[in-house]
Amino acid sequence: MLNRFSKLAAFLMIVVVAGCAVPALAESLATIQEKALKGNADAQANLGWMYYNGDGIKQNKTEGIKLWKRS
Repeated sequence: MLNRFSKLAAFLMIVVVAGCAVPALAESLATIQEKALKGNADAQANLGWMYYNGDGIKQNKTEGIKLWKRS
C-alpha cells in the first residue's frame, strides 16, 4: 500500500512541476529567440538544439543546424 502511495505522490509532484514549468518555458523561449536574433552565440546554440530536437518548439533540423553553425 505504501509503495502505491509513494508512486502516486511522485506522479502528482511531476504533474504539478511540469504544469508550472510550461509558462516559464514559453518565456525562456522568447528570451532565447530575442538574444539569438541579436547575435548571442550561446542563445543561437541553445535555440539550435531546441529546433533540432523539437524541444519546446516545432522540430526543424535544418534551422537547428544553421543556428549551430552561426553560433
